[in-house]
Amino acid sequence: MTLKKEMTNVTFDEIRIGQAAEMTVTLTKHQVDLLAVFSGDVDAYHLKSPEKPGYGKRTESAGAVALISAVIGTRLPGPGARILRRELDFSGDIAVGDALTATVTVLDKKPEGRVVVFDTRCVNQSGHVLAAGRAFVEAPETRLVYDCLLYTSPSPRDRTRSRMPSSA
Repeated sequence: MTLKKEMTNVTFDEIRIGQAAEMTVTLTKHQVDLLAVFSGDVDAYHLKSPEKPGYGKRTESAGAVALISAVIGTRLPGPGARILRRELDFSGDIAVGDALTATVTVLDKKPEGRVVVFDTRCVNQSGHVLAAGRAFVEAPETRLVYDCLLYTSPSPRDRTRSRMPSSA
């Protein structure tokens, strides 16, 4: 089943000091694996040590930057934003089942280059700060609107009829 959702941005002129956006995600094993790759936590000891406590179920908190980036890229400013620089500190690990909340808050706006300075942080369900610092983002000048397609798992009945389009 496919659902349509409209995604839009907030332009530089519309952004206000103190404006904030957030996103919460409860991590699956697949997401933790991807964040491990993203953060570089893929050394041979981690990959080849199933006897290691928590093996395959946790990774460094540096992967939390992906969720911060998702808030910037989809919520504030949203589509058309370009992250120029990040200054972040990291603490702890993230694990399967953790509920991570990333928040970005506008600290400053610089008209030259349409740069917005954000306070950024990502915390787990216990409130432990996993990543915190600043991001410098070039905000879009014009409104962008996208129709996003959201896919849900097909029912067993639909699986027999669902086919990938053939390439010509």
